Amino acid sequence: MRLTLRTLLAYLDDTLPAAEIKGIGQKVAESDAAQELVARIKQVTRRRRLTTPPATGPNARFDANDVSEYLDNELPADKVAELEKVCLESDAHLAEISACHQILTLVLGEPALVPPTAKERMYGLVQGREAIPFRKAPAPATAAAGASSEEDEDLLGLPFLRRGPWLRWALPVAGVLLFAALGLAVWQALPDRRPVTPPIANSGNKDVATDNTTPPEAPNDKKDQEKPGPGKDNKVEPIIPKPEEKEPKEKKPEEKDTKVERISPPSTARGDAGFYVGGGASPSLLVARQDGKEWQPVPVNGRVKTTDALVSLPGYSSEVVTKKEGGVGLLLRGLVPEYALPESEMMTYLLESAVVLHKSEASGVDLDMTLLRGRIYLRNRNREKAVKVRLRFEKTEGWDLTMQQGTEVGIDLFRVYARDVKWREGEEPRAMLYLFTLRGEADVKVDGFHRHYLEQPPGAAMLAWDNFTRTDDPVRFSKVPPVWSKLPPPPRAEGPDLVAPMTRALRGLQDRVGAMKALDVALRECQESEKVSDRVLALYCYKGMNEVGKLLSALGDDDPTHAPDRQTAIFCLRRWLTRGAEQRKVLYDQNEKTKMKTGALIDAKYRPPQAQTILEMLFDFPDADRRSPETFELLASRLADRKVAVAELAYYHLLRLSFPEKIPGFNAGLSFEERERVAAQVSKLIETHKLPPAPPRPKMKVDEPDR
Repeated sequence: MRLTLRTLLAYLDDTLPAAEIKGIGQKVAESDAAQELVARIKQVTRRRRLTTPPATGPNARFDANDVSEYLDNELPADKVAELEKVCLESDAHLAEISACHQILTLVLGEPALVPPTAKERMYGLVQGREAIPFRKAPAPATAAAGASSEEDEDLLGLPFLRRGPWLRWALPVAGVLLFAALGLAVWQALPDRRPVTPPIANSGNKDVATDNTTPPEAPNDKKDQEKPGPGKDNKVEPIIPKPEEKEPKEKKPEEKDTKVERISPPSTARGDAGFYVGGGASPSLLVARQDGKEWQPVPVNGRVKTTDALVSLPGYSSEVVTKKEGGVGLLLRGLVPEYALPESEMMTYLLESAVVLHKSEASGVDLDMTLLRGRIYLRNRNREKAVKVRLRFEKTEGWDLTMQQGTEVGIDLFRVYARDVKWREGEEPRAMLYLFTLRGEADVKVDGFHRHYLEQPPGAAMLAWDNFTRTDDPVRFSKVPPVWSKLPPPPRAEGPDLVAPMTRALRGLQDRVGAMKALDVALRECQESEKVSDRVLALYCYKGMNEVGKLLSALGDDDPTHAPDRQTAIFCLRRWLTRGAEQRKVLYDQNEKTKMKTGALIDAKYRPPQAQTILEMLFDFPDADRRSPETFELLASRLADRKVAVAELAYYHLLRLSFPEKIPGFNAGLSFEERERVAAQVSKLIETHKLPPAPPRPKMKVDEPDR
């Protein structure tokens, strides 16, 4: 059987024959893309605040009849491919298809039994000559088994309650027992109100005060009166503690365990956290910044401090170890788009790798850290025992990761502004974290409660999280995907080779910083270089160091030879905005009360309308506008804008929304007259209905990797 979206849904809902289930399961285990699609289906069906696809209007992609025919395997082949492509591109449509399939599986799996009395009531609703007065429904098949009509009416047609008369008394009894057990549990959880006995009463048994396994004995007045005590004639007298006396600081086992399991806030103490040992054969450049100070490069074999922001700049591989011998190895792997695999666009969101280390205050934790963004690798360098890493991310999330000897895991954390995210209303971008077990075995405890066991492929190797659906079940992989490789990809045999020039640029910047040059001086030299790769790398680093003013300056550069710089600046600004909803206010903010307009765009001498235009064009157009002629007319007019930044952004969106061969060549650094000429050519394409272009014919291939 061919592996398609429909077969995957049937496989997940367990509606296939046993022989086909085995075959589909084997194909899913061998296909990384199928496994990720299965994980995505589970996520979108549980995702909160996910809107339903519009049934009518310009945004309607398919109707209910198409969905029903598709699920019944009666939809024509040409429409099947189009519908599946829409589902793969849109979470809302994928969730709609998956939920419909799941509901139909539950509803059609066992037919509902309608009580005879309900049928008689329906007969009574018909009035007129066609009505048959006093018509009785046929006796149900369960009548022979002793089921009465009153019983059928109580069951309301639910077949899973038709199990026999014993349910009449079993369910109430079970409810009473459950209520009694709940009351007993609540009573035991209440603090002990008995008088406190003097410490001397337990002086002969040292284990009483430290026993964490036996719950406190229930009060028994008679038993307590018979015990010999310290009072006269062995009579126990109630001892009332004085105000200055305090009760023993004992806690019940449940309270103590709960406190141990919960992850406390990180320590704010500053001190030594480990050593920076370089990046091996790969280029390495690690920078650090203390609050309120400038970025400084960390020397190889130098110490790193807790509470400092540590950033491995894009493209650089930087390893930090907690101890010279043993301990935990933390590799911060910065990436550049030139290193991204063609089948994985998500790698372009992993530029710099940024973490903050904390002083470990919990017992047994070898490394306490907060992952801010990017890719890291964790490995157990201790050959004798397991190590424990406390991983924090996204302000409130905390995982405890226990890695056995020889275990290594990779972790990706990035954010994406999907087109359905309402960024104008302050909605946060979608944050996603992937934890993949490369070697060995790992035990992950999420928020101190949910526990997951991971192992290297073949096995349940990956744990996924996002801020909409939280954590899902581990995903099985047959092998480690190439996307987790630490090394740069080899030079490409087809097309322009971008890997080799970028690698030379990375080593050049590393040598400049190693020659005792200040970091800002070395980056300025790169930005003033004649080589495109040097200038592009400098912009990547400015993005990693939060130098948004330098990115805006490159976006507004009117040098015709710096077109790659302007396109790179757009890429970096869009990735910079995904750090959080507050980033757009850093770029441009209009206070509704004071009417004050602030932000980096205002500082760069842009007028408020221009700043608002640039901010909006740094986000994607909504789905409703992406195929609209009005959108293309707006972009065509902005090609002739006086501001180079606006013209470059308009050309950026035209390239993304159109087939590139249909758009004439454009350079925002050319004269205003030349840009007006190109704008007129684009307007002519819109008038002749060549723009917006017709959507390409979809070709769905589920078993190809998409990450």
